[in-house]
Amino acid sequence: MNAFHNRMILTGAVALALGLLGCERTAEYDTTSSKPGPTATDRSAAATPNAPRESSAPAKTVVEDSVITGKIKAALLTDPDIKSTEITVDTKQGVVQLGGVAQNQTQAEKAVSVARTIEGVSSVENNISVKG
Repeated sequence: MNAFHNRMILTGAVALALGLLGCERTAEYDTTSSKPGPTATDRSAAATPNAPRESSAPAKTVVEDSVITGKIKAALLTDPDIKSTEITVDTKQGVVQLGGVAQNQTQAEKAVSVARTIEGVSSVENNISVKG
C-alpha cells in the first residue's frame, strides 16, 4: 500500500509539473494562430539586443560624418593657400572640429572657411594652433 501511495503522489507531481510547464509555454506563443510561434511582444523583445542604443549615432549619420571629413581633408590638401597635412578634421553629427597646426593665422582662417563650404556641415569649431 505504501508503494502504491508513493506512486500516486509521484504521478500527481509529474502531472502538476507538466501542467505548469504547459501553462507557461502557451504564454510564449501566439494563441490566435494555428501555428505555434513567438508573439509580437516576444519578437520585439528578441530584436532589442540588436537595436542601436540611444547613445550611439545612427549608421547613416556616421557615414555622412565620414564623407564630410573626407571632403574637408581633400579640400584642405588641394587648396594652394593651405597645403598643410598638419590640420586635423573630426566630424560628429555635422559639427566639424578642426585641430592641429597651421603655418600662420591666415591658413587657420582659410581652413575654417573651406570647411564651412562643404555640404552637410552645420558648424565649425576652430582649435587650430598657429606656429610661431
